[in-house]
Amino acid sequence: MAERWRKQQLGYCSNVHPGESLAEVLRNITDFISPVREQRGLTEMEAGLWLSERAASELLSAPAHLKQWQLQLEKHAIQVRSLNGFPAGNFHQARVKELAYLPDWSDPARLEYSLKLAKILVASLPDNESYGTISTLPLGYAQDWTEKKQQQAAEQLIQLATALATLEQESGKQIRFCIEMEPGCALEYTSQLIAFYDTTLRQTAAQNQIPFALVKRHLGCCYDICHQAVMHEDIYASLDAIHRIGITIGKLQVSSALVANQPARADTRNDLQAFAEPKYMHQVATQVEQGCKRIDDLAALLDGSVALPSSNPWRIHFHVPLQATELISQRLTTTADQISHVCRFLEQHQDCHPHIEVETYTWQLLPEDQRPNSNDALITGICGELSWLEQQLSQWQLLSN
Repeated sequence: MAERWRKQQLGYCSNVHPGESLAEVLRNITDFISPVREQRGLTEMEAGLWLSERAASELLSAPAHLKQWQLQLEKHAIQVRSLNGFPAGNFHQARVKELAYLPDWSDPARLEYSLKLAKILVASLPDNESYGTISTLPLGYAQDWTEKKQQQAAEQLIQLATALATLEQESGKQIRFCIEMEPGCALEYTSQLIAFYDTTLRQTAAQNQIPFALVKRHLGCCYDICHQAVMHEDIYASLDAIHRIGITIGKLQVSSALVANQPARADTRNDLQAFAEPKYMHQVATQVEQGCKRIDDLAALLDGSVALPSSNPWRIHFHVPLQATELISQRLTTTADQISHVCRFLEQHQDCHPHIEVETYTWQLLPEDQRPNSNDALITGICGELSWLEQQLSQWQLLSN
């Protein structure tokens, strides 16, 4: 029998809600996360909270702030075992795009931010919980990446692992940072993640006389289903390869990408215009004879600035609601079917038990007639996603009663 998850262990990532400051994060717990828990009929619920660098700094600036944080979680019966440490800046400013990848892992500011998150998670974990995960970016933006930056990133990640080992000795809490592959980043394919982890990090650890077992204990993988589906990877084989090499899949982000099934058609491209919004990077990839070809942003593709073969479907990095089957028309569908491959993997690998959260941060960027028009509508939509996920896990006997 595969290890199971309980309903209260399934949460969602709070990066769907604007909130760069600590006050805004606290308000999001009250206005959104707690109502989601209540609508689901749960007495307690886990949440994958996103904390910007500003919020993290404010939280650690005074003991009273940390106490207020803990009391807010307790008051609303929200348990925190995982944080989102990918975007450090304002994730809801008018234009984010490549800014989401700054500071990258070659910048000391990324290490400083990550250590703040680790301290916060140690203080946030339930008393009976000794393990927490934090997702982080896959080094940096591929277009700006260099071998020098790659080595600087490896050095800083080794420093992070060493600091986390010390933190565990002091607190009794193990924190694992989980690298999240993403299209358009330095690590966008499973093979790149494995090579970086098993070669670059291993060699860097040896050069610094750090046991690789310590690195494996504190660094792992956050697997975002949408991202690897966009890159046309075999999801089951990808997870299996990561698991077999010994990289802990500490966190699973359940997400679904947009698919344009007949991209050569003018009406399909017209449909896609509703998703070519200016805030986030929406990478697009398609299968070609050589494997997979990707461009950085849907808007540039639609305005003719760049080209992409259109004989096969396009998969677009636009997180769409899990329960959606088609968007606007039958020409636009989703990769939600890929989630079943993850369930099959979990059912067959009982020693893999990641923290699971839904991550659809683009609800308010959907075409106007499909986006929620109120806070209540957004809460209902998020609950619908979690209900859909519960059904999927139940079908694979991965959800306990």
